[in-house]
Amino acid sequence: MNQLTSPENMASMRTEPIRPVQRVKFTHWSSPREMINCRFYFTPESPASIAALELKPVPNAPEYPTAPAGQTLAEEAIARYSQELDEYNVETAAREAILARLLDSEDLAPPTIPKAFPFPGLIFTHGFKSDLDNQGLEGFALGFARHHTVLLFEDRSKDLDHRAATFRPLLNHFTATAMGGRSKAARASTRAAIYTSCKTLVFYTYPLIRGLETRYEELLTLDAATDVLFVLGDSDPLCPEIQLASIRKKMKARTWWVRVVNADHSFEFKGELKKRISDICGQIAGLWLTLRDPGLTELTIWEQDGVVSWTDWMAPKPDPEIPITTVSLDISNSHLLQGGQTVTLRLL
Repeated sequence: MNQLTSPENMASMRTEPIRPVQRVKFTHWSSPREMINCRFYFTPESPASIAALELKPVPNAPEYPTAPAGQTLAEEAIARYSQELDEYNVETAAREAILARLLDSEDLAPPTIPKAFPFPGLIFTHGFKSDLDNQGLEGFALGFARHHTVLLFEDRSKDLDHRAATFRPLLNHFTATAMGGRSKAARASTRAAIYTSCKTLVFYTYPLIRGLETRYEELLTLDAATDVLFVLGDSDPLCPEIQLASIRKKMKARTWWVRVVNADHSFEFKGELKKRISDICGQIAGLWLTLRDPGLTELTIWEQDGVVSWTDWMAPKPDPEIPITTVSLDISNSHLLQGGQTVTLRLL
């Protein structure tokens, strides 16, 4: 973790990867009646591996069929996915392999997938007022995918619990190390983590406050086995540094913080700078998922003259000492309590 600022690493992280990140679009069941748009971002093992494919369901996709009486869950899943696969136009062996992975049931044996299409390290979703085509989200996913495969899913519901519930079927079908989201979706992933076995969370902005209301209950519910990464701008009015520092101290979960100078809640920067800064944030988050030090928990990213730079992970600064003021009072009136004595008060 202390090599992030070496000249070689900084030059590598600022340039395009030798093996470009691939993107695969597909749809996936989030419930028996609902399908959602998803994307895989991954770095192939060879430059000539799978090209980006777009898998589309047929219009009016059928509901899951009801299994006949006496049929096992595995048999039901096989029948269900056989019907779904018949509705797809599968033209290549690569598409068949991807579909077998995407539509595999948790009740069946673990799937086998091409080495060029690894399991996702992160399941992630967009903010409540954006979608998968958001420039900042795209940059973050591309950067993260240099180190771990990212599964992005689209959920347009404005209900926090609905969004949180969408994580569960994806976690059941895809082996992921971490999950998270941007802005309000970060809160949704926090709720999802409370009811799943996933103990690693990545937040790309977090709406900690709204007006005079501080929304931190979900964060305090996370247990001590959970690791949380905050990627936040220091100019974000929805997550001021003072409130964040206070909440981090109260949390049982271990926390890390990437501070982006001059970034607001939307990470608005001019031109391509928004995507480049988001890409660096994603790369650092991906490296954090691989290796992190509980004693080195804070990192700063900034931009100067169009060049993005960053620090190594550092230990948090100690809280400043609070000066103690001593006041001595001479009580001359003997009729008062402690009269005729000198009383010393220490004001913190």
